[in-house]
Amino acid sequence: MIKRRSYIFTAIFFVIIIVVGHIYYKFSMMPKEPVSTCPGFMQSIGDMDIDGFALIEYDFGNKRMELKTEKASIRQKRIGFLKTPLMKVGHLVKPDIQFFAKGRMISRITATSGKMNMANKKITLNGDVRVGTATGKVLTAQHATLNPSNGQLSVKGRFILNKDGKMTKGVGLNTDVELKKD
Repeated sequence: MIKRRSYIFTAIFFVIIIVVGHIYYKFSMMPKEPVSTCPGFMQSIGDMDIDGFALIEYDFGNKRMELKTEKASIRQKRIGFLKTPLMKVGHLVKPDIQFFAKGRMISRITATSGKMNMANKKITLNGDVRVGTATGKVLTAQHATLNPSNGQLSVKGRFILNKDGKMTKGVGLNTDVELKKD
């Protein structure tokens, strides 16, 4: 009877060792920081860098907007000398933003760099900002602000607009991504 208990105890001991070893192996292989492609989840984790970042928005199953960058860095927003974990800013390298309607691309916006406020998704574009539309209109500027949720584009500085063969230069412009309003 004692010999039988000893075998049972040994078998249970080895099963426990195997289970604990398996659990340890699984947890040691997990990344140190959680990574997700879900924008809402990104607001709850720490700083991170993403190579080849892409964000695609759909409206009732139809692609509405596609944002691609060479690299994106999600950082805590600085308020003075403080960093707040509740507000995040996305630093974008070479953003390429395309807007779609009825399955067709209607405009494309490129820049050297940009910053995205992760709370309201507004994007500030800097350096060689270029907006091209499917109808051939082209807007160039050094700085612009884009609100992707409603397609509004704002240029506070100088801009050049090529529209219907006419070139317009000016300072300050509020328009949409199709350059219909000016």
